Amino acid sequence: GQHEFLFAATKGSCLPQLGSLEPSVLFAPKREHSEKPEAMYELIERMYPGPYIELFARKTRPNWATWGTL
Repeated sequence: GQHEFLFAATKGSCLPQLGSLEPSVLFAPKREHSEKPEAMYELIERMYPGPYIELFARKTRPNWATWGTL
């Protein structure tokens, strides 16, 4: 398929910052194998104050911790 699911989880009582309605579908150009689109990071950073962690990341990213593949 040409789609992937995004699962976001929080610890504690962190609720998304809903200043505006965020899309439930993102369209983005294909990147390297298993590399997430930039729009996904931007969406999460708009909705949650951080800190951030990505599981099975392909690259490092400022202000994000990575666990798994690099």
